[in-house]
Amino acid sequence: MKFLNKYRHLIILIVLGLIVGHRFTSKSFQLDRVLNQMNVESVTLKMGEEEKIIVSKEGISKFSSTFGAIKVRKVGNQTIDGDSLYSIIIGTSDTRYEMIFFDNGKFQLLYDYEGENHKDTYKILKGLKDEELFSLFGIN
Repeated sequence: MKFLNKYRHLIILIVLGLIVGHRFTSKSFQLDRVLNQMNVESVTLKMGEEEKIIVSKEGISKFSSTFGAIKVRKVGNQTIDGDSLYSIIIGTSDTRYEMIFFDNGKFQLLYDYEGENHKDTYKILKGLKDEELFSLFGIN
């Protein structure tokens, strides 16, 4: 009991530091920052066996503005179990990015960087409107 009374303020500071520190290490961001750096050449939407491809500059620009409004937070690199709803493949001059979307509000980003396969998992916080996204690919 004397220990708790003596170090009470220090213990409170440590606990607050852990709580607040975690908040700053897992910051959310919008995907437009990422898309602007990618130099996107093509975008493919896959739903089951069906594929729709966008290669025109104006189509890619519309995709970037719609898809870039999504706000996400990285939640690690764990594997998500379950069936995917759809996937989006973004082709750039040097890398292929595949985003696999699940019904729990998360998606996995798969890409190859310097010969190594990477898998990151993100939680969608706000901004994804499937109807708008599908209309870009001509799906109603």
